[in-house]
Amino acid sequence: DRYIQDELKLLSIIANELAIGMSRKRLMDEITVKNIELENEKKRTDDANETLKRFLATFSHELRAPLNAIVGFSEILTADLPALPPEKVNDFMRNINESGKHLQGLINDILDLSKIEAGKMELHLDAYPVSYFVESVERVMQAALQQKNAKLVFDVSPEIEQFVVDQTRFKQILVNLVSNAIKYSNKDGIVTVAVHRFVNEIEVEVRDQGLGIKPEDLAKLFHAFQQGKNARGSAEGTGLGLVISKRLVELHGGRIWVESEWGKGSSFRFRIPMVVAGEVIDSPDQLVHA
Repeated sequence: DRYIQDELKLLSIIANELAIGMSRKRLMDEITVKNIELENEKKRTDDANETLKRFLATFSHELRAPLNAIVGFSEILTADLPALPPEKVNDFMRNINESGKHLQGLINDILDLSKIEAGKMELHLDAYPVSYFVESVERVMQAALQQKNAKLVFDVSPEIEQFVVDQTRFKQILVNLVSNAIKYSNKDGIVTVAVHRFVNEIEVEVRDQGLGIKPEDLAKLFHAFQQGKNARGSAEGTGLGLVISKRLVELHGGRIWVESEWGKGSSFRFRIPMVVAGEVIDSPDQLVHA
């Protein structure tokens, strides 16, 4: 009996030590997990701070030029209006108007991105003819095309007659992509918008013949305030247009990507599903106006 009791005591001691050891291991595992979580949280905070700094630096820079133009030209008009020739007045007013529109566009981009990130942007889907978007984009881009003496070509597959999209937001995607393509096109270049069916999706490609994008800069695209000076040629910008386009494509249930070779232009493509009320569309004939 004494032998059995001694064995039981020994086993009890061993069991207690094992339990303590396991508790310590569990505690160490929990501490390790907490440390990893803290490190991840710190990284997220550092990334957020870096993004905020980049936002403030870039946005203040982007605001300064149009604000200076508005203030400068309006001061001249206020002080010397009677002495200025009519053509000068028209020129100053045109500069003020263009700068004001540029400011409005920047602020709208910030508001749109904030709304998307907060999950407060809702799409209102309906069926719209492709011709509506072709005409709208051509009209909006007319001045930019003339400035570059560039040509905008639409290559639309005959089987694609309509899009089921949010009218305003889908046009915003197209205008953003086409505007970028024109901006980075060579003089007298051609920007092509191709629309084709890919299985049960619609693929839209916006292709330019410009300078292209360096491989190391491809990863910076679709990130706010990372367009920078070397992303595509020498142009600067906030990069918000591509970020917003990406989010809007994703809200439509699609995805967007870019293919580019330095010196040979770029191709931005996105695909969205052909859906109405959650059902896959087999043919454009199924699309009807609400």
